[in-house]
Amino acid sequence: MDAGIYLKASELASAIAESKEGLRFREAEAAVKSDGVARNLAQRWHKVYNRVSEILAAGDDLPEADARAVEFIEAKVENHPLMLEYIDAHKAFSELLSNVDGVLSAAFNFGMDVAEDTLCGPDQSNAGAGASGQAPAGEGAE
Repeated sequence: MDAGIYLKASELASAIAESKEGLRFREAEAAVKSDGVARNLAQRWHKVYNRVSEILAAGDDLPEADARAVEFIEAKVENHPLMLEYIDAHKAFSELLSNVDGVLSAAFNFGMDVAEDTLCGPDQSNAGAGASGQAPAGEGAE
C-alpha cells in the first residue's frame, strides 16, 4: 500500500475511533462485557442470529422452533437496558461507517471533488473536512 494512503487511512481510523459514535459503541460494548447477564444474553443472541442467518442463506424456511427462539431472545434483549444501548450504539456506529464508505466511494467513482451533499450527518457541514464516521470494527459482545 502506498505510504500516503496508509497514513490517511490510519488518520481516518483514529478519527473514527475517537468519534462520538466510536466512543459510545466501545463504552456500550464494555458495559455488556462487564455485566454477566448482558454478556450471556449477547452470546445467546449472536448464536441465534448466526443460526438464522445460515438457514436463510441456504434458502430454507425458518423452522418454527428457530422462529420462537428469535422471538424469545428479542424479547429478552428489548428488556435489558445495556443491550438496548449496545444495539443503538452499534447502529449509530454502523451508520457512520456507511457514510464514510459513501464518501470514499463517491470520491473514487466521481473524482476527488466530493460534493458537500455526499456527506451525511449534522456535524459534516465542511465538505473539505473529510469523514469522521464510524462502523463496527467487529462484533463486540460475543
